[in-house]
Formats: sequence, structure tokens, C-alpha cells
Amino acid sequence: MEETNMPQHTDLMWPEVEALKELGGSGTISEINAWVLKHRNFSEAQRTAVHRGGPQTKLEYRLAWARSYLKGIGAATNSYRGVWVLTPAGESVTEDVMKRQAKAWNRAHPRRPSANPEIVDEPDEEPTEEDWKDQLLKRLLQLSPAGFERLTQRILREAGFVNVTVLGRVGDGGLDEVGV
Repeated sequence: MEETNMPQHTDLMWPEVEALKELGGSGTISEINAWVLKHRNFSEAQRTAVHRGGPQTKLEYRLAWARSYLKGIGAATNSYRGVWVLTPAGESVTEDVMKRQAKAWNRAHPRRPSANPEIVDEPDEEPTEEDWKDQLLKRLLQLSPAGFERLTQRILREAGFVNVTVLGRVGDGGLDEVGV
């Protein structure tokens, strides 16, 4: 297959944003890849072309670069377990704005995408156990039912579950999620 038939990683950024939105704001690499492959019309040759002898396909390789670019522009972040999450900027970004941001980021980082560490202010003193528990409970109670379901979906993914799906919906009286 000619290289020109393979979509560029920048062309795969928007489908990944769509995948993360559809997956509830977070997803594992395999869930994101599966969603993009299912919802885009890639040819069999594109789906099966192996990157440098494998085991990864060229599409998987380019999807990984697309996620790196999403992280670089601040639209997504990931944990050490390979769970990717849309940031507030990623939730509201449009395709056109994302493409402009990716071009600008690419000019500023011509060699390869690198981590975009988030700046976190360190507290002056360590919170006590009661303080953080109270703060957590207060924050959880402020979440909407849909927000709580998205949070538990992400927690399950961070715990190593895949194919995490919310079965129930807001107002169903209980949390209904499944995963493998």
C-alpha cells in the first residue's frame, strides 16, 4: 500500500476526540482505537498495514501520535494505565480550532510530541485525612448524576477494566455500569 493512502496522524485527531466524547469523556487505548476503526471507513488494506514489521498496524501507530498531539495541545491527558481523558478544552474544541492548534504545536515541537505536564500548585501544608475525605465527599455530592456515572466509568478504566459501558441513565435510581 502506498503511504499516501494512509491518513496522517493529524487527520485522526478529530475522530479520537469524537471517540472520547462518545465513550463518556475517557477511554482506554483499545476502546478509542476500536471506536475510530468502527466509525471511519478505512479500507481493509489500511486496517491491516503493519507498521515496521509489527505488531502494531500503521493506523494504530498514527492513532497513538494523534493522541500525543491531543495531549500536546491540551485537549486530552492520560494516566499511566493508558486511560485517555478529554480535558475541558478538549470537550469544547471544534475541529477547525483543533487543526489550527495542532499546526501551531507542530511548529513549536518539530521533532516529536512531548509530555505537556500540567502545573499543579503544591499546598503549603499536607491536608489531614478528615480534610481530604470531607473535600472529596463534598465534591462528589456536587456532581450531577451523569457526571457521577462518567467518574465511575473512568475509575473502572483506571482500575484496568476495558469496554466499560454505562447501561443505566440519569434518573434510573442506581449506577449501572459494566466492564471486562
